[in-house]
Amino acid sequence: NLTNNNGTSNCLQCDDGFIGSIDLLSCKAVITHCITNVQPATLTDIVTCSQCDVNFILDNGDTVCTPNITNCASASYDNNLGYVICSACDSGYTMSGDSLACFLNIVNCITNVGPALSTGSLTCTACSNNHIADSTNSRCDPMITHCSSYNLTTNPVTCNACNVGYSLNLAKSLC
Repeated sequence: NLTNNNGTSNCLQCDDGFIGSIDLLSCKAVITHCITNVQPATLTDIVTCSQCDVNFILDNGDTVCTPNITNCASASYDNNLGYVICSACDSGYTMSGDSLACFLNIVNCITNVGPALSTGSLTCTACSNNHIADSTNSRCDPMITHCSSYNLTTNPVTCNACNVGYSLNLAKSLC
């Protein structure tokens, strides 16, 4: 990783991807996804980072740039856990209970509920006016005017029976 030492034990220029120590005795690898690598003072010191690339979070030791959580507005690296956690999602997204994921809100849902774990699925506990949740609470479909009983397992939901005085079409989508 030494490009030029001018015949001495000093490192005057390092190869690409390396940064020289201030005492000129070593070339150390730069930190991946770091915008501003901080030169180590001596041969035994480590390279640190003062700023990571966009969408990367700096660990508390300033030595690793870790990818941010997609659609997370405010995140931090938790050294005790060893990974990035999200404290607030972007507008229009809901966070998982473990703070490891942000889920796109369900269209026409008033109350989106994030799953306990990032591997789960977002659900809706309350749809907006004139909408009804499907059987898994993962969609809010338009209600069918004059429908008295729904089949919530179809996509979109369909009508099983209409109010008295109305008849159901063959597609079960209109009364």
